[in-house]
Amino acid sequence: MKISALPKEIENIISFFKEIPGIGRKGAERMIFAMLKWPPEKLTSFGNQIALLPEKVKKCSVCSNISESDICPICASHERDRSLLCIVEDFTQIPLLETANYKGLYFVLEGKLSPLDGITPDSLKINRLTKLISDSQNLKEVIIAVSQDIEGQATSIYLSGIIRKLGKSVTTLARGIPAGADISFANSATLAAAIEGRITIN
Repeated sequence: MKISALPKEIENIISFFKEIPGIGRKGAERMIFAMLKWPPEKLTSFGNQIALLPEKVKKCSVCSNISESDICPICASHERDRSLLCIVEDFTQIPLLETANYKGLYFVLEGKLSPLDGITPDSLKINRLTKLISDSQNLKEVIIAVSQDIEGQATSIYLSGIIRKLGKSVTTLARGIPAGADISFANSATLAAAIEGRITIN
């Protein structure tokens, strides 16, 4: 059995860091080694902030974005364009869309259709989305901004059928984003152009 040169507590934290997308063993080690050089009070403060996440950060009751309150600042704002609603797969895509100068509202689907993985329409928040669209008097256009891989395309087709029946215009991002790519990897300029040149789904 190989003996680790690091204390068990360090190995445990490395294991947690490795669960972050894009972070491997080396990256996790660099993170914890840097943190070990912090003053004790800073390290303690960091740990306290992490421990508070489950209590302080929740999902918006309207759009499912992360928020400190029951309704997130975007949904609560009177300055947003309420004629536009953008559907995303994950809340992590919202900050990027904000840098692309999008001014409408959002809805986080929390996934995309994938029958092979057991993700069916019932698994997603489609009933909640349908109610939101039906109740939104000022809403005119719904932008489907899910990734355009096979599962994303199936999700777009399914959603567009539902949304059109509710009497709303349905669009998708322009083709500036490569087919099959996750919009999370697009830069702000590319994403802004894709939003500006969005395509109507008939």
